[in-house]
Amino acid sequence: MAPIESAGDGAFAEGASCVTLRMVPIREEECLSSKLLGHLAAGIPVKVLRAAETKPGEMRRALVEPATGPKGWITLSTTGQAMVGPETKKAGLSSLDQVKEGAQLETLRLLPVRAGEALSSQYIGQLQPRARITVLEIVSAHVPSSLRTNTLQRRARISCQAEQLEGWVSLSDSKGLMLVRMATTDQRRNSKAIPVPLDHSDTFSLKKKRDTAMGLLASARSGDFSKFQEIAEAQIQMQDSDDLSPTSPTSPASPARRRDNLDCCDARGRTPLMYASAFGNLSIVEYLLKKGEVYVNAMDDTQKTALHHAAKHCQAEIMQQLLGAGAMSEARDHNGCTALMFAAGTGDAEGLQVLLDKQANPNALDYQGNSALTYAQDFNHMKVVEKLIAAGAVDLEEDAQSAAVRNRKKRVRTETVKQAALESAKQAQVDQDLMARASERLKQLKERDDAFDHLLEKIDEIQRNGSRNPEGLQGLQEALQRARETGVAEKELQRGQDVLDQEMPRAKARQLLREAEEESDPSALRNAIAIATTANLPVQELAPFEELLRGAESKEAAEAALKKAKESRDVALLKFALQQAKEAGVDATAISDAEQVLKVEGPKHEARELLKTQLEKVQGSGDHGPSLEDLNVLEQAIEKGKEVQLEETEYARAKEVLAQEQQRAMCRAEVAKVLEKVQEVDKSSMEAVEMAKEELSNALIAAKAVDVPSAALRQADAFRRRLHNTLEDLRGSIRVFCRMRPLSQREKDLKNTDVSQLVDSMTVELQRPAVGSFPNEPDQFNFDAVFKPGTQAEVFDTCKDLVQSAIDGYNVAMFAYGQTGAGKTYTMYGGKGDGEGTAPRTIAELYRLLKQEEDRVQFTIMASMMELYRNELVDLLTQKGGPKRKSQTPGSATVEQKLNVRTDQNGAVQIEHLSEEECKTAQALSDLLERGNQMRTVCATKMNSESSRSHLILTIRVVGVNKQTGQKLSGKILLCDLAGSERLKKSDVSGEAQKEAIEINKSLTALGDVMEALVKGSAHVPYKNHKLTQVMSDALGGTSKTLMFVNCSPASSNFEETLMTLKFATRAKNITNDVKRKMIAKGKSMPKA
Repeated sequence: MAPIESAGDGAFAEGASCVTLRMVPIREEECLSSKLLGHLAAGIPVKVLRAAETKPGEMRRALVEPATGPKGWITLSTTGQAMVGPETKKAGLSSLDQVKEGAQLETLRLLPVRAGEALSSQYIGQLQPRARITVLEIVSAHVPSSLRTNTLQRRARISCQAEQLEGWVSLSDSKGLMLVRMATTDQRRNSKAIPVPLDHSDTFSLKKKRDTAMGLLASARSGDFSKFQEIAEAQIQMQDSDDLSPTSPTSPASPARRRDNLDCCDARGRTPLMYASAFGNLSIVEYLLKKGEVYVNAMDDTQKTALHHAAKHCQAEIMQQLLGAGAMSEARDHNGCTALMFAAGTGDAEGLQVLLDKQANPNALDYQGNSALTYAQDFNHMKVVEKLIAAGAVDLEEDAQSAAVRNRKKRVRTETVKQAALESAKQAQVDQDLMARASERLKQLKERDDAFDHLLEKIDEIQRNGSRNPEGLQGLQEALQRARETGVAEKELQRGQDVLDQEMPRAKARQLLREAEEESDPSALRNAIAIATTANLPVQELAPFEELLRGAESKEAAEAALKKAKESRDVALLKFALQQAKEAGVDATAISDAEQVLKVEGPKHEARELLKTQLEKVQGSGDHGPSLEDLNVLEQAIEKGKEVQLEETEYARAKEVLAQEQQRAMCRAEVAKVLEKVQEVDKSSMEAVEMAKEELSNALIAAKAVDVPSAALRQADAFRRRLHNTLEDLRGSIRVFCRMRPLSQREKDLKNTDVSQLVDSMTVELQRPAVGSFPNEPDQFNFDAVFKPGTQAEVFDTCKDLVQSAIDGYNVAMFAYGQTGAGKTYTMYGGKGDGEGTAPRTIAELYRLLKQEEDRVQFTIMASMMELYRNELVDLLTQKGGPKRKSQTPGSATVEQKLNVRTDQNGAVQIEHLSEEECKTAQALSDLLERGNQMRTVCATKMNSESSRSHLILTIRVVGVNKQTGQKLSGKILLCDLAGSERLKKSDVSGEAQKEAIEINKSLTALGDVMEALVKGSAHVPYKNHKLTQVMSDALGGTSKTLMFVNCSPASSNFEETLMTLKFATRAKNITNDVKRKMIAKGKSMPKA
């Protein structure tokens, strides 16, 4: 930034000669909000006509008269920046021809210095405004001035002693504006203008200076304020010490060097202030402006200032800071664009308002003639458009038809000026003969201008409305003649003649078309259309006549089409052909016959469409079938078809569908009726439940026989299963639910196929692999419910009634059986949210039911959790350690006391030394379940990545005491997740895991032996062969209501395992328990588990 010249009051006194130091806006009046007249470039001489009185802290304003352009008001200085300075003695510099080698020049603005002549050469430094330089070499001097263009910049090699710089600079910009002037005459005027050689010994200092500049620029771009401040302050301190040095070339009072460091620029002339403004780094902008040591209006290589960059990147707050520091709102870049235009183009309404508040001119135009309003409209920024219009922006786009009006207005102004000059001449008593000639000349000019206006009006009128005939062009011909006689320029006359030459053939063509239309002669009409086409008559004018010609030529075709449509009896085709025939003027008799056919076929067509629509609606009614209303409408459509005498074959399909759907509707109604009837069946009576089940089953069978959609029967089917389960409970039978999981990704990758098929909600089919080309018959298995795979909620919904049984004093057992990886643990425990399994859902259901009874019964819930690992019972609630224990030897677990299985006098299973905890809330019981589950033993196998290596048993005891009678009921829920059976060859385990697998298979074999004995009714049941069968003796042939989940894999590779599992489950269905309700005598203590 250039140092501020200290100019006394006399420097700006009336009549003083000054020169602009940078680009300065000039306005019509002293007020900053007055009309903007333009800008004065740096280096323009001005004469002070009057200086305004100012108060301390105010910007000084003066009325000046520039060397070129209108007089107006400018700002002499802003805060910390001089805008003009006193004109010093200098050689006139109006062109680059005056610059010679050895000349002493002063810079008018910040100039980048490069290592070579080319603008793309390496940037090595910069010169501040008012820096003194010596010209060492000039290029382009051989190019004559007449051949130079605005884009040709004079380049010179210079040296600057103060900055220790030698390199190439531009002496003028791309617009031809001078960037330098002849050096002022001062105390050095007697020194010889000789090149000053650089001291190349100071190379290290220059490199350090460049590194500092690059650091400042990089920090300004990245926004690292602390880094920027560190570099800037360090450099300022270094400069302060240099300024105090006796060898310093700059006096301590001059801040030139410090400014140079903060105002450094890169190869494109962009300063730290520009980068900070563009990237929105407000802290750095405020720091630079606060220092007051930067030139806020410095320009880069595209003549953009920091304000341009801030506006281009929508930095409204930074724009406010820059304007407050003296940034010129009217500064223009290389395209003539102001900051306001950038704000309008980006749609930055906030930044636009900041500029408008600082009196930015909304009507300024760039070098292409575009205003800020034009940019806002082009980019559809309507909010910005509204703000600009409110600020006085004018839309320069006018209708073409106003050309004559604009010319007239312009001419009136000119004539007014000329008339005023004539009046002044009369008052000055100019020679009368001269005055007469002037008056006559003025009259001639007025007549010429009037004739020109009249010609323009006629041209506009014909271009707007056209001419219907040649006579209509007479007005234009007369206007042309008059304009020619009064001396209108040949250029303007040619425009009228061109319009006349173009419109005359068109007018003749229009007349021929009208005549051919009146004569109804197709041949004449065809010729007229050809002439009109040659005359370039607009398409919209030709279209009606071409349509008329097509109609005349198509009469015969219309008759043929009508005959064909009548024979086909196609209603749509007949309607279209009738319309064409009427338009083409076909014989009335033929049209009447066709209308009679349409009268008969129309109702038939409507009946067909109604039949088609209703049939599609009924057949596409979805899983729940059509409504009665839809069936009634279909029946009405069939009746209408009969009324209009459609062929029976046309509605036969509809009759068939109607009969089928009516039968299905009757079956659906019967199922609903039976379902409602059996809802209130006495579930304690085996006979009543059996009759209700049979009645509902018969209704369902009848409905399925006529293909009633399964979705419509879902509720009844579910209730049938519930009745079946109730009946099985009454009989004491074990309920068996089969659940078939989906194929795993590994099975899909191995090209396994699904060998299972869901027959109905209680039947599953297993397809044996084919032997050669001969397929095997599938095996069917019936269970109490089948899921493939079903949701967790659906599975639990079929068995949640067992929770109520436990509250009512029954023992309930639910256990999952199947090969490893079949989904047992998922069914029993599941995951989170909707994936919760039977155990967590049992807990939620238990406490929901307890809540309903809490006013009548006092409940106590006790829970225990153990695992049977390698024929040893382990209490999971007393275990110490981390989550999910891995495979180990039985003795490695920390066990307080050995758990033993005992059977009480009532045959109930008791576990000695098993810890039990009271759970007063569902959350407490859920936490206990999670705690025990974390301690379960697992191991990865080839069949399952987290295979359960133990049988997991959760026992929940429910004791209820009637608050009125004192009667106690004790129920128990046993939830068992059995470890999966596995073939050692498939699971690929060894060591401890192999021993675990052997023990698991041994326990499941013992379970199979017990079930076999129970099914055969053997006198001896081998419960004591294994601890698993001892623990589950209550559930198998004991006193419990028992539910068995049989989990299977559908993969073809597991066919044998799945088949054996389903056969095992089928045998289990034949086991019956002696189900008993457990009551405790009043006053008796609660039994131990």
